[in-house]
Amino acid sequence: TQILEFLTDYAKAQLGAKEFVACCRRENEVSKKLLKSCGFTYTHSEEVLHPRDGDLYMLDHYHKCL
Repeated sequence: TQILEFLTDYAKAQLGAKEFVACCRRENEVSKKLLKSCGFTYTHSEEVLHPRDGDLYMLDHYHKCL
């Protein structure tokens, strides 16, 4: 949580970022919980093909306005 909050604060203060985007696999409940606890909002999902093993998985996208 502290690292993610530092990154978003740094992106805003030092880089002038207006939005921060993060993604995680749909089944990764820990990452989803972390993103939501830091103020991220779910935006959409997409099916992704893993480049090494060819497996398909769902990738959930989140964003946070800074």
